Amino acid sequence: MASVDNVDDEMLSYSLLPFFILGVVRIALACFGIAANIVSIRVLTHKSIWSATSILLISLVVYDTVFLFTGAVVIIAGLPEYEEDHLFVTVTVFYPFRYIAQMGSVYSTVAVTVERFVVVVTPLRARSIWTTNNARRVAIGVFVFSLGFNIPRCVVFHQLSSADWVENGTLTQTDASQAFLYTRVYEVYLTMAMFYILPYTIIIVLNINLIVHLRISARVTKTISPRHTASTSPTDKEDGLTIVVLGITTCFFVCCVIPLTYHILLLADLDLFSNPHKVYLFAVSDTMLCVNSATDFIFYCLLGRRFRNVFYKLFCPCLCRRRSSPVNQNRLTLLQMKGIPCSNTRYTISELR
Repeated sequence: MASVDNVDDEMLSYSLLPFFILGVVRIALACFGIAANIVSIRVLTHKSIWSATSILLISLVVYDTVFLFTGAVVIIAGLPEYEEDHLFVTVTVFYPFRYIAQMGSVYSTVAVTVERFVVVVTPLRARSIWTTNNARRVAIGVFVFSLGFNIPRCVVFHQLSSADWVENGTLTQTDASQAFLYTRVYEVYLTMAMFYILPYTIIIVLNINLIVHLRISARVTKTISPRHTASTSPTDKEDGLTIVVLGITTCFFVCCVIPLTYHILLLADLDLFSNPHKVYLFAVSDTMLCVNSATDFIFYCLLGRRFRNVFYKLFCPCLCRRRSSPVNQNRLTLLQMKGIPCSNTRYTISELR
């Protein structure tokens, strides 16, 4: 990695406005994403939607929150001025956690995709496979794997002292072979394979199969019952969760295209600051990762009907009552048309439920 002095000279030759704008955008995304993710955790822990999928989604939201928080701290520490002491603290303390959170988010997305694939393809065996205990084990396994893979990064960062950082302004080790293994093999090849290529492949293959099976299921349903309408059956609920997961994984796929391109460029040239376009690409790729981590709540609200209902119930009870009043009135009208005596309040309430 280039020294701090060299980085300063290169950065001064570029326009600082794009970096400042992207920094402000990332801070805004972090503030919105952290608040929205806290709300998502509260809704997902509600007993009415608690399931194995909820556990995996909560794990994903937690990792995204940590990623946004650590990223915001790094950006805020670097916005005022590019000082070695500030950079040393942010790099050695927050960057390892940021990588752990990013990897946990990636493989939590993979775990949710696998869970939806099993539920859609083998629904009879899904309940015995994806229990809440098994979902917890998977979440713990994702954390252990993310932590273990990033141990070399944590060790390298914490081996440096503040004095060495100020004097040398570099993160590379003195031994050439160790520097090659870390900066080239680990940081480039293994990181690109484990952060992008492997999860990308799994998500693409499983999502294609999910879409195919959903279309086949919809076609079979129309064939069996042409007058089939939306209901609250378990199958419809599982399909709703599947659509939410498809939205999240699609956003993950789109947002990670630029970071993947950035890492592909690293394979051709490891010197990040030799080309201004790669410097800008790094800032844009980091912004896209923040977009991916901050938009889970939006997909839950747009695609998850059960999530919206619980959200209204917990945070907007007045709006929930307004939404339910016309529905209850319509149901009362239907009961009257069927000859059910609405004077019997107890009977009417049971019918409405």
